[in-house]
Amino acid sequence: MTLPQTLTSLDMALLAIESIHDKKGFDPIIVDVRQHSTITDYYLLVSGHNGPHLKALFTESRQRLKAAGTHCYRQSGTSDSGWIVADYVDIIIHFFTTETRAYYALDELWKDAPRVPVAAVTELKTVIALKKKKKSTGTGRGIGARSSVIGEE
Repeated sequence: MTLPQTLTSLDMALLAIESIHDKKGFDPIIVDVRQHSTITDYYLLVSGHNGPHLKALFTESRQRLKAAGTHCYRQSGTSDSGWIVADYVDIIIHFFTTETRAYYALDELWKDAPRVPVAAVTELKTVIALKKKKKSTGTGRGIGARSSVIGEE
């Protein structure tokens, strides 16, 4: 039996961002607080449209992280309150409605800490999806392959 590899804290953060992206969470930020805090390595801040959306974001990220062998140590807040916090020790994820996020302004709390670029995660996911789609069309040709049909370029 092969045991799954342990995820690094950055791997955990990126996996959470991927799940959040899949459930249409928006304005994600990963704050690297390793040099500023002894509590955690990364804070993730993400917005959802409303209570049910927050619950879906939280549930999806919890399921993905659990499948990767990482369990939520503690969860606080409810979707109805507009703020759910999920503590995974190495990462802490804050799920907010737009109004609650603006009110508490946690984005400003760690403004001097570096941010991990989130766009790279979503861009990579888009490239992978396009490659899968191309394979499923049945052409069987990879990137750069020449067409054997006259007039097809």
